[in-house]
Amino acid sequence: MPTREERQVAVAKFLDLTAEGKTKFVAGEPWIGMTSEQHTAMWGNMPAKTQKKLTSRGNEEIQLYKIRVGDWKTGIKTRYYKVSTLGGKVVELQELDEVGSLEKL
Repeated sequence: MPTREERQVAVAKFLDLTAEGKTKFVAGEPWIGMTSEQHTAMWGNMPAKTQKKLTSRGNEEIQLYKIRVGDWKTGIKTRYYKVSTLGGKVVELQELDEVGSLEKL
C-alpha cells in the first residue's frame, strides 16, 4: 500500500474529488462510488486474490486485500477487505474478520 505521503501526491491527479473524497483518499479509506483508478492509486494494485462474478447487474470483479495499517507509534495491524467493482466503480466494500476469510472466498 502506498504511504500517506505518496497518496498526498497521487490525490492531485483526481481533480473531480470532493474535499471529503480527498481526505479519505489520503487516509487510505475506500468508499462506495470511487473509481477503480482511484482505488488502485490509493491502495496499489496488490490484491491477495481476484475473482470475477457474473450477476444480474453485470460482470463484477472482486478483489481481496490484506492491508497493513498504523505505524510504529500506534502499532501496525493487518486488516482484510473484499472490494467489488462494476463498470469501473466500487460497488461493495466489506471488512473481513479474519485471515481465513480470504481463503473461503
